[in-house]
Amino acid sequence: MRIELSSENAALAQELIDRGEFESLDDLLHSALLILHRETIHSRIGDSLQQAVQGQAVSLAEAKSRWAEERQQWLAAHPSV
Repeated sequence: MRIELSSENAALAQELIDRGEFESLDDLLHSALLILHRETIHSRIGDSLQQAVQGQAVSLAEAKSRWAEERQQWLAAHPSV
């Protein structure tokens, strides 16, 4: 995967690394991807709760199966994480 940063974002990334918040650019990008993944998970949980309120709930087993499948798809799409 190729990621390009604008000069402004590259300067910010370097500043964060220089301050010791991240060990490297790879570390910073890895953290950013994990945050995005967590936001996706929280969004899906919110969607599931909304469906339950509307009477469209699925069993816990089915939800776990869907989450496991989505996790595997995400990991397959992001092999370096």
